[in-house]
Amino acid sequence: MSFFSKKKEQWINFQIFLQAKRSPRKKEFNNLKTSKRVGILFNYEEDENLIVIKKFVKHLKNQEFKVSVIGWIEDDNLPDNVVGSPILFFCRKDISWTGKPSIPEVQEFIEQPLDLLFDLTGSSSITMRYMASLSQAACKVGRYHKDNNHLDLMIDCGTPFSIEKLIEHSISYLTQIKKMNS
Repeated sequence: MSFFSKKKEQWINFQIFLQAKRSPRKKEFNNLKTSKRVGILFNYEEDENLIVIKKFVKHLKNQEFKVSVIGWIEDDNLPDNVVGSPILFFCRKDISWTGKPSIPEVQEFIEQPLDLLFDLTGSSSITMRYMASLSQAACKVGRYHKDNNHLDLMIDCGTPFSIEKLIEHSISYLTQIKKMNS
């Protein structure tokens, strides 16, 4: 990573920290029994990820969860096969140089009072970290990484990373864990 890139990432991380401090979320541990509204963040790296996400969304909706989904595409334009999809996709042209998304639907997603947020990105994309860090979700679940300090529950599902394995482990843990009454 170049000196400029490193300084830019440090500045962006500081901006995320400041913004999170200005609009703190109400943290609350939720399991699958106590949740109604679920958000999903994922990277569209290949068609297989989209198939897995659609299957997961269908599973959640069949269990009467209200589901919001956003997919990140690490490219300048959206591929033809995602245009018109019920899933909101965005790409590099939809973000500022600071990594902040510039389309209103993404900001609306961040501000939603979700019970659970599944961060299925599996990457260190500054844009996805921005979204996951500033999300107002009460409970955030995702892949274990030493720098994922924005998550409430981190799951290590080994290497190589698999979005399907992360979903499977997340559901397993969130089904087994009981919510404690205060």
